[in-house]
Amino acid sequence: MNNLQKSAFTLVIQPEEKLENRVYFIVDDLAKTYPESQWLITEIDATGLLGNSLTSILNNQENITISSSDFLQILQEEGQIIDLEATLVKNTQEIITVFIRDGYSVDILGVTELLPVHILNDCIEVDPNLFDTQKTETSQSKINLVYQKIA
Repeated sequence: MNNLQKSAFTLVIQPEEKLENRVYFIVDDLAKTYPESQWLITEIDATGLLGNSLTSILNNQENITISSSDFLQILQEEGQIIDLEATLVKNTQEIITVFIRDGYSVDILGVTELLPVHILNDCIEVDPNLFDTQKTETSQSKINLVYQKIA
């Protein structure tokens, strides 16, 4: 992952497939590639013990930062992720954002680096400009604020 540019993919989820399993595989690979990184969660609606707890926390605050191991636990637990926006952050730099919508649509946005397609498996490349919103543009300031609190 050396080329710095945006890329975006929509995962093709088969009817018999659980989307959390696909996202788990991607997050696990990214955790190994970026061991010192954190996930900035700005939106989640999930069932399950950990997912529901995180949903409640985000009902009262703008975002929360969790480790990759915590994120992997949420993906493995019994329950479902309905909506999610999670950005992998290393040293205040956005790397990849995972979007889950309506419990069945998964989009992966490579913010600064080309995504390794081998970890995505069955996917469709989409225009990364579809993800350019004011919310995305202001996320860097949120990330900087989170890292100031951590440091």
